[in-house]
Amino acid sequence: MREYRFLIKEEDSNNGSQITVKNKDLIHQVVNVLRIEPGIKNPKEAICFIDNSGKIYDVDYVSASKKELSFEIKSTKDSFRELKTKIKFFVPVIKSENFLFMIRKLSELGVQDFYPVCFERSQKQNIQSLSKENNIRRAEKIIEEATEQCEGAILAKLHAMISFDEIQNHIAFNDIKIFASERLADEENADFLSQRLDVIKKVNTELDDHSSVCLLVGPEGGVADKEVDALSTWGFLPYSLGYRLLKAETAAISIISSLNLFN
Repeated sequence: MREYRFLIKEEDSNNGSQITVKNKDLIHQVVNVLRIEPGIKNPKEAICFIDNSGKIYDVDYVSASKKELSFEIKSTKDSFRELKTKIKFFVPVIKSENFLFMIRKLSELGVQDFYPVCFERSQKQNIQSLSKENNIRRAEKIIEEATEQCEGAILAKLHAMISFDEIQNHIAFNDIKIFASERLADEENADFLSQRLDVIKKVNTELDDHSSVCLLVGPEGGVADKEVDALSTWGFLPYSLGYRLLKAETAAISIISSLNLFN
């Protein structure tokens, strides 16, 4: 069965028994793009809504007008597709298309919080690009689309861009803090994250309700030496992701995969 999943927006409403959609983009998608008709039940299609609470609302499409669509709620259930581990990801500000790709893939993988970081080696044009309101809205739209596509129910939050020094304001003492070190593999006794079963076990079993896993990858050119020293002071542990020198967006995907968070 094909499922169409939509996010309830601010202008829409949910009274517990019925969802009324007034969002113009969603009305256009349902009526003109998907061409779903009210009152007609297709056994091969299902419609549901999410409201960013972790709840999923299975609905019947009952009526439509030019200004709103009405859906009757059949049942409500909790999503089982969210990561149990809360992840704060400090992502580098990189080239716009690569940044958006990274955000999309990490959203698919279940990251809950994004903190775009300006590192010493972040390029000025990339910082300026992400500062534009339309690019921020585009990134938020990509998070929404990725969540719907993966049948998730909670959207990641894209926080405002921060400086490197501001990272320490968003971490807690009891958080597990890890960063990808692109040069550790050059050392004789490289510490590979994928081989650290003790770290993987700790991430998956020893977090309490008030702690998170904080992950960080650097920009093009890597994390500067003084930034590495600061991260160590803040409690971040460096690990290698392998012998290959990865691009930032590839490293971001790899670090989550290495932690085996999908069980």
